[in-house]
Amino acid sequence: DKSYNYIGNLLTNMGGPTKVSQVVLVKELNKSQSLTDFITENIIDIIAYVNNKSGKQNDNIANLKYARINWYGKGIKVESDFLKKIRTNLSKHFGTHVKFLGRNNKNVVNTATTFKILKNNGIELNITFDKQTRLVMVSKTIAVQNYKVFSVLEYKRPHRDMDIGMLPMKLALIMLNLAKVKDNTGFWDPMVGLGTLLIAGQLKGAYSYGSDNDHKAVRKTQENIEWLARTGLVKQLKYRVFRFDITKNPMSNKVLRDIARFGKFDAIVTEGYLGPTRTRPFVSKKQVAVLISKLNNLYIKFLKNVSLLLNQGGRVVFVSPIYKYYDKEHKMHSLTLIPPINRHRYNVISYNTGDLVWKNRRSVVIRQIHILEKK
Repeated sequence: DKSYNYIGNLLTNMGGPTKVSQVVLVKELNKSQSLTDFITENIIDIIAYVNNKSGKQNDNIANLKYARINWYGKGIKVESDFLKKIRTNLSKHFGTHVKFLGRNNKNVVNTATTFKILKNNGIELNITFDKQTRLVMVSKTIAVQNYKVFSVLEYKRPHRDMDIGMLPMKLALIMLNLAKVKDNTGFWDPMVGLGTLLIAGQLKGAYSYGSDNDHKAVRKTQENIEWLARTGLVKQLKYRVFRFDITKNPMSNKVLRDIARFGKFDAIVTEGYLGPTRTRPFVSKKQVAVLISKLNNLYIKFLKNVSLLLNQGGRVVFVSPIYKYYDKEHKMHSLTLIPPINRHRYNVISYNTGDLVWKNRRSVVIRQIHILEKK
């Protein structure tokens, strides 16, 4: 329905959150009840109750096709035959046509599966349990990110290059949101690479400018964005790509001189060079320090030069690398590239949650996100 599509599109545009759920039931278990017993014994009633509380009283839950349960909370132990009991109870009530999506009692967050469930008359329940208060909270997933959009944007575009490292599309959207880029605002990516940020900018309806010192990158970015128009994901392209070395004075470039004359950018958003692609950590701290020293000069010049074309109050959002390395005892450490910030030029935006990083458990180079605001 319209509300589902609106929330789903909002999640896709945000990049980070994958789904939204509505809390429909909170219950305190007595000391003799286990969480798994409560769920397995009452699964039919829970589904009926959740269905009604979600505002779909007219839905016939007898037509249920898919079901899944996720559980959250520290210390939750799930019995080995938990899913088997759930399947048995569902089959008794609904018939064998109901597919319970889950395996090996592992709580795997899979956006594609959730998308399939919601699109095909299914139900996904999220169970949270607090061992101290013994409160069970049940919510129903009501919207999910459109994983198909990300699949197309990541894997179907004409130019991809894992050798130079690729900015994930979800991270690109997050960075643009942090920079307050929206419809009809203008931003510049001065180290455009293959144009991921510009593609994300087009999805938002922003005027997207990109430049790179590599003429091949400029050509590939342009072809990627022209391809985007053919996908039907955007109705109108609003972009410009040109060649420019960000270590040079922006006023030496005609395109940038014209922009400075008629109005500056609302934001600067970029992922610069993070160093050579690596599959393993560095073997020493000295090796990391040498690379950081080289990259530091690039980031210093970048921050100085982009300030010339940024409106007052405009944001600079960029990524710098955190490198992993081993010491002599083969213990893992990390070293962060944090370029010196000119405090007379920028305010540093920070959050109570600490540093903003993008990583997974296999990351050798971790991305740290910085947010600056021009004074």
